[in-house]
Amino acid sequence: MSAKLGIGMESFEEIREIGAYYVDKTELIFDLLENFPPAYKNENYYHAFLTGLLTGMGYAVKSNQENGLGRTDIDIREKKKRRAMIIEAKKSASEENMEEDALAGVKQIVVREYLKGFEGYKSVLGYGVAFYRKRALVKRL
Repeated sequence: MSAKLGIGMESFEEIREIGAYYVDKTELIFDLLENFPPAYKNENYYHAFLTGLLTGMGYAVKSNQENGLGRTDIDIREKKKRRAMIIEAKKSASEENMEEDALAGVKQIVVREYLKGFEGYKSVLGYGVAFYRKRALVKRL
């Protein structure tokens, strides 16, 4: 007789009743939560957060799109109204560094000439967004 898989079962009683396999992942989960670095230690977390948020709001979002002399973090284009937006996300080492980092994002848009990829658009907004843990600071081009 082979053991069954308890897929979709929510109670241990039911799993035991049918003799299904069960693997206790409690220690694994505890170890991950205790020892894994928080996601907000990585700039990619904030980049993905903004991309998901804007996509969920119905915008057509492109990520790491080649423009000018580099790649924009987030690129949103509204072709019918010929409007666009560039967002550069930065992870700050401290709350005190947020303004400097947000301005660095704005400067990156200019220095790397990202606007050159938006010829024909009536308006292109540029933002540098600095994150420190759960805080955000936005600066406009």
